[in-house]
Amino acid sequence: MDTLAGARLNLPMVMEVGATRTHEARCVSWHAHPGCQLIFLLRGTTTCEFRRRSRTELELAGGHFLIIPPGLAHRSTSDMRPPCILLHIVLGQRARSDCQNTSFTPEEWRWIRKRFARASLSVHPFSAELQRLAEKLVRAVPEFCAHHEGGLPRARLRAGVCEILLETAAQLNVSTKAVPDDMVEAAKAYLRRRLDEKLLISNVARALGVGRARLFEQFKRSAGMTPNDFLIRARVEKARELMTNQRMSVTEIAYAVGFCSSQYFSTVFRRHTGLTPGEYRVGKRTGGRVSR
Repeated sequence: MDTLAGARLNLPMVMEVGATRTHEARCVSWHAHPGCQLIFLLRGTTTCEFRRRSRTELELAGGHFLIIPPGLAHRSTSDMRPPCILLHIVLGQRARSDCQNTSFTPEEWRWIRKRFARASLSVHPFSAELQRLAEKLVRAVPEFCAHHEGGLPRARLRAGVCEILLETAAQLNVSTKAVPDDMVEAAKAYLRRRLDEKLLISNVARALGVGRARLFEQFKRSAGMTPNDFLIRARVEKARELMTNQRMSVTEIAYAVGFCSSQYFSTVFRRHTGLTPGEYRVGKRTGGRVSR
C-alpha cells in the first residue's frame, strides 16, 4: 500500500490518501481514524466489520464506495482483506473548516461533509466519473511516492483529491444506495450451486439466456470482478466452511469445491486468506488466529 500524508500534499483538510493494489490477502485488523474515511473499491470484494454495540458487517464489491464515520473501529473480516484494488482518503481532524489550498469555501466544505455524514455506513455505486477519478488516483499516488516529485505533480494530485471528494458528494446528493443487478445475482447463484463443476462462462450465460459478452461486462461492472474471479472467491469461501468438518481432508475439500489438485487449492487459499488450509483449520480448532 502506498500512502501520502495530507501535509505532503499541502492539503490540511486531508490526513492521508492511500492506494492499495494487492494480489494476496493482507492483514487489516481493528483500527480507527480520527477523521472520516472514504473507501473506493475498484476491483475485488471485501467485508468490513465494525465495532459497535451490535457488531455490523458490510460487504463492499468493486465499483462501490463506503464512508466510515470518525472514531469507529473497523477491520476486514477475520483480520484479512482479500486481493483487491482500492483507494482510501482519511479526512483530517481540522477538516471541518480548513479549506486551505483548495477551491472550496468553508460553506461549500461544510455542505460536502454533511453529505458524507448522512451517507456513512452504506454502500454506494460508482458513477462513471467517480470510477475514472478513482482509477486516476490509484495510479497517481504510487507514482508520486516512488519518484518523490514536487511542484506540478503535487498540485495535480492535490486537485485530484479535491475533485473526487466533490464528485462523491455530488453523487450522494442525487443517488440512492446500491441496488442488486438481477442478472448478476442470478449468475452468482448459478455459480454457487455448481462450485464442484468445471464451469465455462459461456455455459452460465446460456443458462441465463444472455450473451457471454453481455454477462461478462455487466458482471464486472456490478460486482467489481469477472465471473471467473467471483467463482474462485466463492470456492474459497465454501472451503472455509468445510474446514470445520474435521472428517474431510484438505484434498477432499479441494475436490469438493472444484479445484483440480490440493496443491493448486492450497496456493489459491493462501492468496485469499493469508493462511494455508492447514493453518486455517488449526486456527478454527483453537478459536484464534495462527501465529505466523
